[in-house]
This record gives sequence, C-alpha cells and structure tokens, in this order.
Amino acid sequence: MTRLLDEAVVPRVVSTDEVVARMRDWRGAGLTVAAIVGAFDLLHEGHLALLDAAHAAADRLVVGVRDDGWIGAERGDARPVHPAAERAEVLAGLKPIDLVVVLDRQAGATWIGDVRPDVLVLSEDDPAESGAEILLPSGTRAVYVPVVPGASTTSLIDRIRLEGAAGGPTAG
Repeated sequence: MTRLLDEAVVPRVVSTDEVVARMRDWRGAGLTVAAIVGAFDLLHEGHLALLDAAHAAADRLVVGVRDDGWIGAERGDARPVHPAAERAEVLAGLKPIDLVVVLDRQAGATWIGDVRPDVLVLSEDDPAESGAEILLPSGTRAVYVPVVPGASTTSLIDRIRLEGAAGGPTAG
C-alpha cells in the first residue's frame, strides 16, 4: 500500500514490545515520548486536535488503537466501522505519528503503565479510561485537550444516517 502522507522506511504498526524497545532508544537519545489511546474509527477534527496536541507535547508520538472487541463492548455491535488493522494503518501513515500499536481491552488496561510515556494526552471528556492517575506520580505528565464541539465519530455516523435517510449527500 502506498502511503499518501508519509513514506515510512520501517514498519510503524508494531507490538508493545517493539514500542518499549523504540522508546528506550529514543530516551537514550534524549527524546521525550507522548502517548494517546483511542478508537480512531472515523477520523475527524477532534482526532486531529488530539494528535496535534500529542505531537506538540513531545519529540515522538505513540498511538494505541483500541481493537474491535474493545470498541464493540463500549459502543455496540455496529462499531467499529473500520477494523483495527485498517485504523492502525491509516494512523501510521500520518506524519506526526511515530508508532501505532493495536490493543485489546485487557492489554489496554496496563499498556500506559507498561510503556510509561513522558506525556499522556487525553481528551477532556475521557480522563477516566486513561490510567493517568497511576502514571502521574511516576513522572508522566497528563495533557488534557479540549473537546471540539460536535466532533465525534458517533455524531458523524448519526449525520451520515440522517443524510442518507433524507436522500442527501452521503458519498465522499
């Protein structure tokens, strides 16, 4: 597959073990690492605001993508729209993102603690899932990003359904 936004020389969708190894190398070079975890099902301006804030907060950015089972358990059977592997590849193609890892719910519960980023980026409406309260004492700094009004995958899906039911434009 050809990347439209960034031609990566090395694979950027990796395992947690690879994330830890790369973070060790980066830190050895004096670089800081930010992390963010999310569904990233249908990219929208709210996701871009989070990714921009994460990119600005550190020298390197690692993104944890919630797997299909995790999203389905939280959001229902109709979600995710895109499988985790596709979502991970789309994110890995964005220039600000250095590494992407797909996480199941069990791994997600401990992942932030396992990789211990210097900065954990959170949406202001989703701090409870982050594990930030565990990491802050260890030196991880939390950055809370304001929610972009109306920017959510659920609202985007609802808008597509409404426009489709009304015969409006749904192709893009």
